Amino acid sequence: MNENSIYISVVIPLYNKQNAIAATLQSVLAQTYTNYEIIVVDDGSTDGSAEVAEAILQECMVYSEECRGKVIRKANGGVCSARNRGIQEAKYDYIALLDGDDLWDEHYLEEQVRLIQDFPEAKMWGINFAEMCNGEIIRKLPTGLPDGYRGYVANYFQMAGRISDLYCSSSVVIRKDVFDRVGYFDERIKYAEDNDMWFRIIARYQVVFYDHKD
Repeated sequence: MNENSIYISVVIPLYNKQNAIAATLQSVLAQTYTNYEIIVVDDGSTDGSAEVAEAILQECMVYSEECRGKVIRKANGGVCSARNRGIQEAKYDYIALLDGDDLWDEHYLEEQVRLIQDFPEAKMWGINFAEMCNGEIIRKLPTGLPDGYRGYVANYFQMAGRISDLYCSSSVVIRKDVFDRVGYFDERIKYAEDNDMWFRIIARYQVVFYDHKD
């Protein structure tokens, strides 16, 4: 699989994150891998979140022909409905989810593309994540996998030593066609809705995890 043939749709659900969305979008625009589009789905924000996102993407498109992004506005329906709308609007075969107040390392998409190339039988690829404060890691939960693990995850539901889910809604890439088979995010669920999705995918397909250390 040629790296240049992999295009990613970045789906960002947004609700009242006026003070965070600018940094989130800048972390996407700073990626070393540039074959992507950005879809921000504003879920009926009551602050200036949508306007901030639109201004950043419009400025980007003025200065770069490669910048592809849009903001979709919808009535408030919850994060699941926002993610689902973004996935449905996506043009590309790979969906990268990112919450409106999280940040990516500049090499994040580059690392994800390498995982897709190296482990093509998978349908979901995840990279570890951490809670940060002022640029310092304040919490990183044990995975139950060997230190620095990179590969397919076997016997996920029988893993020992894992105290949190391996996958986070801001650090996974999923094949778009998977949603046609396992269903979209369940809009009835208000808590841990992302775990419900991961478990449905894991129960049916191979998945990959990378305990990235840099």
